Amino acid sequence: MLVLAPSVDYLTLSQLEDARYSSALWLVAQSIGEKGREGRRIGYQGHTYSFAAAGLPGGGGSFFFGRRTWQGKKWHLLIASGESAHWLLERLFYTDLMMWSDVRCTRLDIQLTIPWPDGLFLLRHLERKEGITAAVVHGLDKESDWSETLYLGSRASACLVRAYRKRVDEHADDWLRVEVEYKRERSTRLFHTLLGQKMVGNWFLPVEQRCPELYSLIEPYLIDEAQGPKEVRVPHKTFKWLSTTVANCVCRLLDDDDNHEAMVELVSQWHNYSLSCQNRRIVV
Repeated sequence: MLVLAPSVDYLTLSQLEDARYSSALWLVAQSIGEKGREGRRIGYQGHTYSFAAAGLPGGGGSFFFGRRTWQGKKWHLLIASGESAHWLLERLFYTDLMMWSDVRCTRLDIQLTIPWPDGLFLLRHLERKEGITAAVVHGLDKESDWSETLYLGSRASACLVRAYRKRVDEHADDWLRVEVEYKRERSTRLFHTLLGQKMVGNWFLPVEQRCPELYSLIEPYLIDEAQGPKEVRVPHKTFKWLSTTVANCVCRLLDDDDNHEAMVELVSQWHNYSLSCQNRRIVV
């Protein structure tokens, strides 16, 4: 987990294949990655790659590279999430800017994780502030009631702000994570800007515009834009992510009139699959 300074938390790049030259995404995958297991992401068939450069940050990270044909054209895709997205971007800082001229960035998330504020502080209280348009989802039961996620903006928009409470250890202090999710044209512009600046910096203006009080909490950590994030090891992070962030998102969509039926169907499919695994005596 990267903390105390801005970092990239999600990166999706796509590029149209051109027979005249090798794509930037393919070159990156071959030069910094070691091919691993085969997989499929959003219609693209490919492989997961682990970072090949030993001794560098992100040595345990990975990314996905794949190909697909859509409307008669061949496309390449590269996706990385979490710390891997940040380490991947840092490696791209050392490449030639011209090779990225025709690359699209369809999603880019910037995050900042700081210690949970002292005193009585809950994200759900920000929802009640005058002039704030937000939605809050918190834990499913008493044991997880501490878990809460604040959404500022529409999930379908080109820019969404998320803030949530992150607990990495039952015996340690919690963290406050604030994320800005950029998509489509905004993410492509931001991607090329970051490559030119060779640093992440402060891209949390949507937070300041939508919830000044939330921005005031992270602002002290944005003063030194050149300072890189610090890494904190998180045990069993996948299950913690599923039981908190993903669980909150599922609850929000179940409560949403537009997405309720689709979400019920998806949860039902998960349930049926878990039963079939149990019947085969496979632990899920």
